[in-house]
Amino acid sequence: MINSLMTNFEVINPHIPPYRFDFVMNVTIQSHPEYDLEKYGQFGGFHSVTAPLHFINTALLLAIAVTLPTVILFWRSLILKALNESGASFSEKTKQNSKILLKALTVQALTPLVCYVPIGFLYFASQFSGYRFVFVEYFLAIFTTLPCAIDPILTIYFITPYRKWILQQFRKNIVGQTWVQTRLRIQKTSSSSVIITKA
Repeated sequence: MINSLMTNFEVINPHIPPYRFDFVMNVTIQSHPEYDLEKYGQFGGFHSVTAPLHFINTALLLAIAVTLPTVILFWRSLILKALNESGASFSEKTKQNSKILLKALTVQALTPLVCYVPIGFLYFASQFSGYRFVFVEYFLAIFTTLPCAIDPILTIYFITPYRKWILQQFRKNIVGQTWVQTRLRIQKTSSSSVIITKA
């Protein structure tokens, strides 16, 4: 319920008038005379990202990125407490597997925090101070998509069957091909019959 309300608020909020697209267009053209922006026709944008509605939108997104990992860390402590106090009701293997899974979920929960929060604070700083962090413009796209690239790697690392399969494929395809190519090169370059045996 809260999630759907926040999502709807985030979608509707930028479309609350006044839009002031004409003002944004004129300011942009004056700020960047080195570009011929008039050839693109009319374009829009936000009049001021420091306006209350836009500030609330950005603050909500940043608050979600901080709040969810905090709640997950709290739940993690409760789960660890329950595992440690369980006594003989769980086997040691079950406890160990549960702790590994918990570690994986914790790292996955903290990944967005590490990726979104620093870039979000730099965005706020640039908007309110007027100082331009040029690298933020480029890192914003990288850091916001980075969790999508990191999550599968974490899954492969922490889930043992996945990790074993990847290592098996790596050994079979990469290491196996390298061994065959090395053997063929040595046989071609050597005048005497050199036989390399697989260890």
